Amino acid sequence: MKLDKKTYLIIFAAFFIGMFALTAWNQNTQKFAVVSLGDVAERSKLGQREKKEFEALRTKYGALIQFLNTNKAAAREDVQKMVDLWNKEKPTPAETQQLEALKTKAQTQSEELRRLISVLNPSAEQQSRIRELSGMSQGTEDMLPQLDNMLGTAMQQRANAKQQDVLDKARAAVQKVGKRDGFTLVFENQMAVYGATDLTDEALKTMDIDNP
Repeated sequence: MKLDKKTYLIIFAAFFIGMFALTAWNQNTQKFAVVSLGDVAERSKLGQREKKEFEALRTKYGALIQFLNTNKAAAREDVQKMVDLWNKEKPTPAETQQLEALKTKAQTQSEELRRLISVLNPSAEQQSRIRELSGMSQGTEDMLPQLDNMLGTAMQQRANAKQQDVLDKARAAVQKVGKRDGFTLVFENQMAVYGATDLTDEALKTMDIDNP
């Protein structure tokens, strides 16, 4: 999952963490800091872990689509069951065995169809079987665009939720450091604030400690 730093830009110009750090606004004690929230989120252990998990999920979904593209001669209910089992984050041994059995069945039937359509003068029985397997293949072909869209949507929703979670934890780390060190306001570092302290590295350390 490529964590676009624009995703992490704060909607407002500043974090008003001064309300946590100071009991009163005093011009003589104002302390300003800047932070790259995107760097804190992306470079954190949590951010890196979520990125790897998303890449693994994308590979997993891609493998499913590729398998079905290659082995289309499967009944609709078998395809749906394969999708359900493939999507399980932590399948049981029995579920893994069931998935492998369904994959083997689809491969066997697809190979059978390829073999039968190469027969020059198929018998009536073979022609009937060709029609049956071809119907399955066409059914899978029809399902693939919808399935691809469904999986793509599921991945995007997961990515959005995980990015928001990482971002929220990065904000919490910034607030914690800002409060600890007595800063009045912490700005996104795209806003040049003269004399402001950069809290990015300290916020990153705090983020990793709080989210190992």
